[in-house]
Amino acid sequence: MEDIATEANASKPKLYRHFKDRADLHGAIAHKFGSLIWASAERTVLQAKTSTPIIVFLREAIEEYVVLVDKYPSVFTFLIQNQLFQFSGSGRGGAAEELRTISMIIAEQFERRLEDLKMDTSTVQLAVSSILGSGLSATGWWLEQGREEGVARAVIVDHLVETTWAIIAGSAELVGVSIDRRRVFDDPDFMIRCVDLSDYRR
Repeated sequence: MEDIATEANASKPKLYRHFKDRADLHGAIAHKFGSLIWASAERTVLQAKTSTPIIVFLREAIEEYVVLVDKYPSVFTFLIQNQLFQFSGSGRGGAAEELRTISMIIAEQFERRLEDLKMDTSTVQLAVSSILGSGLSATGWWLEQGREEGVARAVIVDHLVETTWAIIAGSAELVGVSIDRRRVFDDPDFMIRCVDLSDYRR
């Protein structure tokens, strides 16, 4: 609180005129970072064409996310340490809610195709949670340790792209479909029923 007051050139009591308590201030920080995440997504996910290859679509979204956390590493670390990236379902537009919303916008492309194929969609939410969990953990490590050890931003982007894809492909296999990441969402053959599950990986 003292650091925040110093940066804002204000006293701690003055800060509390605007925030009920420390939790309220923490929530405001999460909300602000959430708005930055959403603005970042507007340049990628919300503007992307469904004629873009799936893997390019994912990479652009992940690159924007990594650029953001690299720009505000202390804020991201603060949110992680205070468990403010835990999904609350509060609807207040916090960092967790915005990340999940953006992830679901992407996931809906896969979910619609599963519905077209009359396939089980129950693992979509599980896949999103797995992607968010592993992604936040990897990002936290990179900011706290990886960057000091010389792990470049491009490396963490590549890592997140491939681990995200591994979760998507693995979840698809569980329900009996395969996904060609080189295809576009407008191509109905981007997802097909598996003839032989052992051959589904591309």
